Amino acid sequence: MTPLSDEQQIDRAERIFKMQMARHYEIAQRPLKERKNDLRRLLKMVLERKDDIAEAVAKDLKKPALESDFSEVFPVVSELRHNLRNLEHWAARRSVHTPLSLFGTKSWVQPEPKGVTLIISPWNFPFNLTFGPLSSALAAGNCVILKPSESTPNSTALMKEMIEACFEPDHVALVDGEAAVSAHLASLPFHHIFFTGGPDIGKKVMAAAANNLTSVTLELGGKSPAIIDATSPLTSTAEKIVFGRCINSGQVCVAVDYVLAEKSIAEKLVNEMRTAIGRFYGRPEESNDLSSIVHEKHFDHLVTLLEDAESKGAIVEAGGIHNKQKLFFSPTILTNVTPDMRVMQEEIFGPILPVMTWSTNEDALSMVHRLERPLAFYIFSKNKSNIQKLSASSRAGSTAVNEVFLQFGHPDLPFGGVNFSGIGKAHGVYGFKEFSNERSFLKKTLPLGASKLIMPPYSGFSKRVMRLLIRWL
Repeated sequence: MTPLSDEQQIDRAERIFKMQMARHYEIAQRPLKERKNDLRRLLKMVLERKDDIAEAVAKDLKKPALESDFSEVFPVVSELRHNLRNLEHWAARRSVHTPLSLFGTKSWVQPEPKGVTLIISPWNFPFNLTFGPLSSALAAGNCVILKPSESTPNSTALMKEMIEACFEPDHVALVDGEAAVSAHLASLPFHHIFFTGGPDIGKKVMAAAANNLTSVTLELGGKSPAIIDATSPLTSTAEKIVFGRCINSGQVCVAVDYVLAEKSIAEKLVNEMRTAIGRFYGRPEESNDLSSIVHEKHFDHLVTLLEDAESKGAIVEAGGIHNKQKLFFSPTILTNVTPDMRVMQEEIFGPILPVMTWSTNEDALSMVHRLERPLAFYIFSKNKSNIQKLSASSRAGSTAVNEVFLQFGHPDLPFGGVNFSGIGKAHGVYGFKEFSNERSFLKKTLPLGASKLIMPPYSGFSKRVMRLLIRWL
């Protein structure tokens, strides 16, 4: 079948949008058991197509099958099951206390679907970052249009096939196409937009949404630091940092973007990281356990970052090897790094790891504070005082102590950024709330109520009642 042009995709998207707008009230009023059936259907499809998912992601990113299982399939399966277990509790009406000043009434909060929602997902984890938010949107009872990245065509084609097998287009549909399609979709008056990607595009999505006063969730990125002090066990710390930098070849929003090592252990840490690279990947250029860079444009960006750093005095302690034909970029460690280098000013999103040193906590924090607030903040230390100081004096979307990545996979932790690294939260109940409106209700229960006491004409009695309310309630 000949692929549709962007103009045809836009026409199709508008037709689907109109269908969903016409049906979203009906979808919203279905019983919870039907929402659960939606989740079960998607869960069954993901499990049945697990091998196909691995094959599609391998074609797009040369991602190893095991890495696909734990970074693409497992998070989605875990999220779907968690939502199924907890949906009735999350969606239940919640009574709230009635203050004495409002006697004669009762009140409650009822989560309700926002309506017709748009999920724009990136290329680095195409299934995880498309079906994860979809799980939350379905649990909340919404209609959904999915727009995955054009940079992972094999994954997008498979997701489209899976979605069409599970849902009618007036409930859930996937639209593909280039960036122009995403831009047009973002301009439509959706009831909510969930975007995962870079801050620059996130700003454009937010600006487009503002024209319609559409609420947004922006899952962005930024430069996530790892601060290591002298009390940290360096061998295991080095292994975790290398793993956290090299999974998906560093094309991960919560990857360690740069290392701040206490000066006394910096050299040994670099040696341990170099050893860990060899232990994990042998000769990286021959390894089957490293993903490729997504496309030539991003490959060229990484080469430019490396060349800029070297031209300004950075030392390549490991790696530095790259092959454009194979879109291969080896795990690369840089020392003698300075703040004016582009690797310390831009999110790298690749397997380049700058290392800087510090002597006091204040030194380390000043380097962190120079940059925008990150999506993740990593601390490696056994010193409780250091951990408390670094945590309290920083701001980030999430923090992991002596670990990497695991906060992303915890179903009861909110995932998301702060300011430059994002707006809103995902996963579990937090994702359910992003796609829900918590609607408040108040109902009169007694013939005489508080409002009767303060209605005009304003008598002396009304004034005395108001004075009493202000003074005592």
